[in-house]
Amino acid sequence: MNIVFEIIKMIFYIIVFIGILYAARYSSQFIADKNKKMYSSGNLKLLERIPVGKDKDLALIEFENHRYILGITNSGVNVIDKLLKEDIKSYDNK
Repeated sequence: MNIVFEIIKMIFYIIVFIGILYAARYSSQFIADKNKKMYSSGNLKLLERIPVGKDKDLALIEFENHRYILGITNSGVNVIDKLLKEDIKSYDNK
């Protein structure tokens, strides 16, 4: 009788653990979607941001028909390149 109780208890713990994993997955997905909405407006979208060093980032921004590659540091923001969407699509097809 004692071993049956231990098996049931172990199955219960496994179910609770799986439930916690699912809750963590869906909550992180919810937070990611909320951040995506927060970093995009009607005309301006932050497509990607990559840290390249301490307090230094590269960002890909989309505005209207252009994409901008920005260098972001503590001292300011610099436009590295300006790309047209058509140029990017033609590059992807090669």
